[in-house]
Amino acid sequence: LGAACLAANQALPTLEGRLQRLRDLLESLLLEEFERDPTFVRINGHLQERLPNTLSISFRGVVGAQVLASVSHRVAASAGAACHSSTISVSKVLQAMHVPLEFAQGTLRLSVGKSTNEGEVREAASLIAGAVKAAKRQSQS
Repeated sequence: LGAACLAANQALPTLEGRLQRLRDLLESLLLEEFERDPTFVRINGHLQERLPNTLSISFRGVVGAQVLASVSHRVAASAGAACHSSTISVSKVLQAMHVPLEFAQGTLRLSVGKSTNEGEVREAASLIAGAVKAAKRQSQS
């Protein structure tokens, strides 16, 4: 057990760097999709002091749960706000971070894992961007 712990501990910096590169790729791909309207998307939390594998991203005026429902067949993620009939419940974490309601309801928490590869990140970004665009069109009609 001690040898296994030592091996895992030695591999951690390499894994952490790999996860961070994949998370940053996911973030940049999603930001690029919406660069024409920078007020539509925001990254939540500190840009440097955050988990290497987790991205909290919000899209103004869309419902995160609706986006997730559209991509759940290929992407596992969670929404930062829960919708119940006509009310929206925003997580305590997003409230503490002072994320405005119009963004909080469109928050997605996305994580990469040690078995995630670049192709999967690119596919997830494409699927999520498409679902967000569809949700945005629907909210504007």
